[in-house]
Amino acid sequence: MFDTIADALDTWAVAHQLHWQRLYKDSEVRSLDLTLSDGRIAQIWVDGSSTAGWSVNAWDRKAMKFSRHVADSTQMGEALSEALSTVRSW
Repeated sequence: MFDTIADALDTWAVAHQLHWQRLYKDSEVRSLDLTLSDGRIAQIWVDGSSTAGWSVNAWDRKAMKFSRHVADSTQMGEALSEALSTVRSW
């Protein structure tokens, strides 16, 4: 499912010293959890497809804040960085 964006996801994660969760309940996913400076947990995940487009989603579980960035494969790194900046600003 993530073949067309796998390199972009992995390059971005290495640059930010983060690690993707790749499997959840026997389904392929790309998700990561972040511990924010005040100890809260935020999550960034990617869903969609190469034909319909990709969404980079972010949320703060406790505050229930949510953000979505739409991207194609060429914009994936930028969308991920925007999502990371967003969760760090919460």
